[in-house]
Amino acid sequence: YRLAADQGHDRAQHALGVCNHNGTGIVQDHTEAVRLYRLSANQGHADAQFILGMCYHFGSIGVNQDHDEAVRMYRLAANQGHADAQYYLGKCYSNGTGVEQDQIEAVRLYRLAVGQGLAGAQNDLAACYELGTGIDQDQAEAVRLYQLAANQGDAGGQQNLARLDRIAIFARLNP
Repeated sequence: YRLAADQGHDRAQHALGVCNHNGTGIVQDHTEAVRLYRLSANQGHADAQFILGMCYHFGSIGVNQDHDEAVRMYRLAANQGHADAQYYLGKCYSNGTGVEQDQIEAVRLYRLAVGQGLAGAQNDLAACYELGTGIDQDQAEAVRLYQLAANQGDAGGQQNLARLDRIAIFARLNP
């Protein structure tokens, strides 16, 4: 990857960034990983933009936490259809992290990620339907989405389905 990365190829820069990040085939070097991610992200590579967004969001691999920059990176990747970026940007809007809290925008972004089959987004959108957060309450849709997430092994979806099942059993036993 080094030769192609040095020649400015965004995919090679991203791939070499991942190698440096994880220490795969080379000595782990977070500073170099971030440098390569930035080069790749600046060329519009959605995966690199998403990874940088995560680094800024959580303040990891030597990057200072910066929620505004995290949102900017997530947005760049989300606008290219990156499901994880859509989901994390939705979470930022839901929690008011780096942006003004906006549940309707969070729901819109979750829906985009759900459309790509992302389990975490299915679980979070289900919670929005269950509670009527940013969208009209719809218990049947909440259960459907929790089931989709659970079927993919999402622990949150599994826990939420189990919780709703306990509530339904309790309601039947205590009319």
